[in-house]
Parts: sequence; structure tokens; C-alpha cells
Amino acid sequence: MLHVMQGLVVALATIFSDDESPDYRATAQLARDLADAGVDGFLVAGTTGEVALLEVEERKRLAEAVIGAVGARVPVMVQVGTAREAASRELSRHAAGCGAAALCLLTPYYYRYPAEVLLSSMIRVIQDVAGIPWYLYNIPQRTTNDLTPEMFRVIQEACPQVVGLKNTQTDVDRVAAYTGVADIDFFIGADSLILLTALMGGKGFISGPANAVPEPYVRFRRAWSAENWPEAMKAQQAINLLQELVGDASDISLVKAAIAARGRASAVCRKPWPTRTSEIPRMRRWLTEHPDVVR
Repeated sequence: MLHVMQGLVVALATIFSDDESPDYRATAQLARDLADAGVDGFLVAGTTGEVALLEVEERKRLAEAVIGAVGARVPVMVQVGTAREAASRELSRHAAGCGAAALCLLTPYYYRYPAEVLLSSMIRVIQDVAGIPWYLYNIPQRTTNDLTPEMFRVIQEACPQVVGLKNTQTDVDRVAAYTGVADIDFFIGADSLILLTALMGGKGFISGPANAVPEPYVRFRRAWSAENWPEAMKAQQAINLLQELVGDASDISLVKAAIAARGRASAVCRKPWPTRTSEIPRMRRWLTEHPDVVR
């Protein structure tokens, strides 16, 4: 099975109009701008994309818009997991049919399921769509369901098309456990652990703040490819500084405000997330005061 995702993957933000309807054109343009900036690929309909607030049909149109805009230039991975297995199947068939390079499956969320229930559901969804690489998505602080390395192996044995995983925990021991699994393309979803993940044999990193400030992530990717670890360290330090701008990126409204502060797209979020336009002047001052971050 083709291993298509690598390096810097942006967890693409979903851009909304003032009435909170998805602005598919603006989202596609954001993807084009980021591809021009040098990112390696995209994850559509992830956490930064406000996926839990999107309807199934909106997610389909979002996938179509982004794949149509940049799919010929960089790989686009579509996250198809939902709280309902039938909806996940519907989204996976659609994404594969409209040209996604890969599919990503978030664990079912809200209810805490026994391991055997979680595994059997995810296996059914994956086996429903063959001939395309799949990546699993573990973010138990949001879903309440933790996908352990042992559970990943069970799914991969049943579904050879599963080639990798994104983990958003900041647990160094868990990073070591995942990167120790044979035949796994491991992606970290915690910006503070990008350098560590690279040194431990990871395949790449998936970032939300890179929507707003891709420059240090692109510098890290290039330094990593060249095995220039001093430069990679400098880029990691710049990435760490971004916490002053957007916190730990768990507040999506701050990431959207930073996108607007860079002039990339609207800051509008879908409620209950607030739209933090009041943060934009502070963010612009911060960006002006930290030219080494955005160079």
C-alpha cells in the first residue's frame, strides 16, 4: 500500500462566512496559499477544521473543494470519522471517490466504548473501502477513546491498508511506543514534540497553527530532510514561541484569529466557538515583534 503522507501536513482550517456557512472557495484558497508556502500535504476535516460542528454534506463539499484546489500538487488526506459508523462509511466512500490521496479515521467519540467494540467498528469502516491508504487518528482528550499501540496493531493486522497514525497526546513514552511499532508511519499532532518525533523515527507532523504561520514548520521540514539538526532545533524553538500567539492550539478560535491576523482568511468560527476578532491587533503586534518566526 502506498505511503503517501510525509513531512509537514497542515490540519486545514475550515473557513466560514459571516453567517457561519462554510466558505468552500476561501478554504480552497487557503490550501493553495499554504501549498505555495511549501507544505507537504493536508488533513481535511480534522479537529482544527471544526469537524464536530460540520454536517455530513458540508464535509463532502469541503473535501471536493480542497482536493479540486490542490490535490494535483500535494496529497490531501480526508478525515472521515464521526460518532456514527454509518456516517463514517458514507464519508469514506465519498472521499475515496472524489480523489483523496488517503483516508484518516478518528476513533468514535463521546461514548467511551469497550476496546472490542471500538476495534470492531473501526475495522468495519476501513474494510468498506479498499485500494487506498488509511491513517488512524488518536486524540483521546477529545474523543474519550484511546487507541493504544497494541490496538493499532490489531487493526493493522485485520486491515493491511492501514499504514499510519496521528497521535495528539503530549506523552513522550507514547511517542516512543508508537514509533517502535513496525510498519507504521507515525505523525505527531503536538507541535512541541515535532523534533523529538523526527529523532525517534517518525514520518511527519500534523499542525493546526501552521495554517496561520507555516514558515517555521517549513523551515523545520527542510532542516529535517537535510538532517541539519541545529537548524531543526532553531525551527522547533520558533514553533514553541507560537504558543504565545495561539496557546496550545486547543482553542480553535485563536488559531482562526491568527489566520485572520496574517490576512489569510476570515476569523469566523462556528458557534459555540467564539469569533475572536478582538485578538487580531495583539496578534499582529506579536508577529511584528517576532520577525524571526515568520521569516
